[in-house]
Amino acid sequence: MKEYNCKNGGECEDLASCKRCRLFKCLTVGMNAHGVGTSKFNDEQIMAFAERMKEHPGKSAVLNSPPEQKDLINFILVKNLLQIEEKVRRIRYSETPIPELFYTQSPLLMDLLCVFEIGKTFPFFEQLNNNDKIALCSNIAMPLYVLCSSFYSVEQNCDALCTPDGVLAINIFKNSYYKQDSVFMTMGDKLLRKAVQSFIRIKLSNEEFVLIRAIIYSHMVSPGLSDQAQKLLRSEAEKYSALLMNVVQTNYGPAAGALRYVELMGLIVSIFNTGAKHRQLLSYISNVLDPNFDKVFPPVLAKICTKGPVESHQLFPY
Repeated sequence: MKEYNCKNGGECEDLASCKRCRLFKCLTVGMNAHGVGTSKFNDEQIMAFAERMKEHPGKSAVLNSPPEQKDLINFILVKNLLQIEEKVRRIRYSETPIPELFYTQSPLLMDLLCVFEIGKTFPFFEQLNNNDKIALCSNIAMPLYVLCSSFYSVEQNCDALCTPDGVLAINIFKNSYYKQDSVFMTMGDKLLRKAVQSFIRIKLSNEEFVLIRAIIYSHMVSPGLSDQAQKLLRSEAEKYSALLMNVVQTNYGPAAGALRYVELMGLIVSIFNTGAKHRQLLSYISNVLDPNFDKVFPPVLAKICTKGPVESHQLFPY
């Protein structure tokens, strides 16, 4: 934490004019000292660093960088993830709907499309071949849907999954012909509510959310990945996991931050389990309740929702 000096020996009455006395007062009433931040890097420093990264790309690895450079890399990474999230929200909450040229409107379809588009923003994604991209995305699509829809639902003060305009998903089903199926309504009500409960309890910050999403995007144990892809994704997962640890320890302190990190890792496991259950629910809809389910979605997305990973020839049939 940066040190400040007081010209009056720590006896200032006007705290607004003395950083040292103001900080001391805040700490004495219980402020977390580890939460104090400074604007280390201005735009000129960031641009200069970006130019050096272009000239020497091989020297940009976070884990092998000196402390000062590592801080700057971490700062840029988080800032970039948050900027991408701003653009995603602009799309998700847009009042201009996608034209129903081929498929009907669906919040699930929109969220799944965003999953694939967000993946393209990660530099490592373009280093994967087509088969690895397909294997990765088809395995993480439903977990990412659970993460994003649950986080946004909590932001909208909903206790169950809801659409971008605030309508509870379970209420949509209650007012459709699905309500006649007691098995589906029991499964749906439990799953759509349970998915959000962990997020209500944990209360993710925006930084934690985008970093957890980045960790899931670098899921190196997805079935079907090549050895080269697994090695690349492992490196990315370590990078984003270390960055998440850094963020929570800065915000909560070393010990409490470590506990928070463990809690967030447990949330990721829960997200994957819930994603698998969502796939089971959608599979039940497709196979039992609604044989026209694939007409609401592009066939490949329908298969990802109901059966899991797809093959390259299914994505590129011609």
